[in-house]
Amino acid sequence: SLPESERFGLWFENVKGFNVPVVLGALGASREVYALALETTPEKIYEKWCDALSHPIDPCPAKEAPVKEVVKKGEEVNLLDLPVPVFTPGRDDGPYVSSSAVITKDPDTGIQNVGNYRQRIIARDRVGILIAPTQHIGMHYFNKYQPRNEPMPIAISIGNDPAVALTSVAKVPYGVDELYIAGGFRGEGVPVVPAETVDLMVPANAEYVIEGYVMPHVRDKEGRFGEFTGYMGIESDRTFVQVQCVTHRKNPLYHGF
Repeated sequence: SLPESERFGLWFENVKGFNVPVVLGALGASREVYALALETTPEKIYEKWCDALSHPIDPCPAKEAPVKEVVKKGEEVNLLDLPVPVFTPGRDDGPYVSSSAVITKDPDTGIQNVGNYRQRIIARDRVGILIAPTQHIGMHYFNKYQPRNEPMPIAISIGNDPAVALTSVAKVPYGVDELYIAGGFRGEGVPVVPAETVDLMVPANAEYVIEGYVMPHVRDKEGRFGEFTGYMGIESDRTFVQVQCVTHRKNPLYHGF
């Protein structure tokens, strides 16, 4: 692996078969890049996190929503149009969205959760999603929606404000909406808008939002995927999202981890 001083983000302008550029490593290529994403310096990352956690700021209604410049529903949806990379060629069973801020909510409290969970592109309107019962999204799905035999609304936001992207991967207590913490980083509320087809609020400045439902008691194949541990995750029967709608900017940028 490269020393930190030689790590940087990568921008791919000409992606074969697609007309959308792809960016990788923009947030966590190194500690310096991570600090830059949070508008601080490496030695003040901890201080910045403490301040954001101590001073959350509510999301605010957006005055404009670039992510709604293009809206595709039903038969217009085609996830195969997204330039989603295969990160472990010859081993992963297909392209995986790895960089998304996944939004669900507790149906009893209405409090949203924003987490980072992978999605395998299965078909034009279906993505597999790895949901563990111990994760906050799993508490929503396995403890509440599935026992009630109800589909769980979900929004998958890609290409987010760095504060949103980096809080989505953080460990915060259950019942804390990560968008509030992201507001603490920004010093102002994250602009949000209602999703088109599900009852969730989504970041207005994202590049893409995929909307749909995780159906109860039904599964599809998900995995194999090269994990951050350096080992391959196995294939199994797992939850999936039945996609209802995709919104995006007119000239989107695909962001991957």
